[in-house]
Amino acid sequence: MDSSNPFDVLVIGGGPSGLAAASALARQLHTVQILDSHQYRNDGTSHMHTIPTWDSKSPTQVRADARQELLTHYKTVQYAEVEVKEVKEVKEEGIFQATSAEGKIWSGRKLVLATGSKDIYPDIEGYRDCWPECIFHCLLCQGYEERGCDSAGLLALDSLAAPPFTLMVSRQLLQLAKSGTIYTNGPNEDLVKAIEPTISTESRWTVDTRRIVRLQKVGKGAQVTLHFEDGTTNTEGFLAHHPNTHARGPFAQQLGLELVEEGDIKVFPPFNQTSRRGVFAGGDAGSSMKTLANALASGGFAGAGAMIQVQADKLEQQCFF
Repeated sequence: MDSSNPFDVLVIGGGPSGLAAASALARQLHTVQILDSHQYRNDGTSHMHTIPTWDSKSPTQVRADARQELLTHYKTVQYAEVEVKEVKEVKEEGIFQATSAEGKIWSGRKLVLATGSKDIYPDIEGYRDCWPECIFHCLLCQGYEERGCDSAGLLALDSLAAPPFTLMVSRQLLQLAKSGTIYTNGPNEDLVKAIEPTISTESRWTVDTRRIVRLQKVGKGAQVTLHFEDGTTNTEGFLAHHPNTHARGPFAQQLGLELVEEGDIKVFPPFNQTSRRGVFAGGDAGSSMKTLANALASGGFAGAGAMIQVQADKLEQQCFF
């Protein structure tokens, strides 16, 4: 649809959050265009968990089934596999425009960013090769299959270098492994001092401050070998780490959206509107809780928020947000 006949809502991103947003809008007969780049944070994950009826299923298959269900049941929803390169607001026309690399333009009255997030990997050789098969960002999502392993490790880097989170994930790790090692990747006196009173009460915890120079898959389950600067190695059943992230795509910058300190798009609950009216964000792009359950819920609320504004605007009535 062109600017003279825009979609009610453009949804950028066809993962769980974007599909949930489109589903909410479709239930009220709104026209929706989903623009999906097919770039997903969990691309390397073979199975998903913690969602009833979807447990242990392939994320790829779940997305395909959900997309087919949506497009079959709701005729006001359209889908395009395309990478959007630019989004902008055309205020004089009261619309948002999304443009592909090929120059095709889609117009909509509201915009939902459900692009997901992109991981910023630490500067350790081999880390990318081990993610996410051997390095788990969430021990509810992964780790259960490795339960009972002799030992596992936690990379106390990025957000997991904050003592409360170091200890929280370390406790989760000990639920799955017989012992655990907290790797600081070099001296971190402040962290060690902060966690020492707690870890000293549990003999299964160890802290290792050696510098890691390389990570290597073992090829057996999720086992990974850590190579240290001093020439020694250690093999763990798996590693836990939560890398820093930022919202995928250039759209927050193009629209001048506020970001939180961690790099996610700042949203205002419950409908997850961003700092720009008419732009909503769902899923990983607008939340530090990067889980499937949260993506579904926040995407649904973002879709509902866009719906509420579109309906008020069409009748030239004031919306309460």
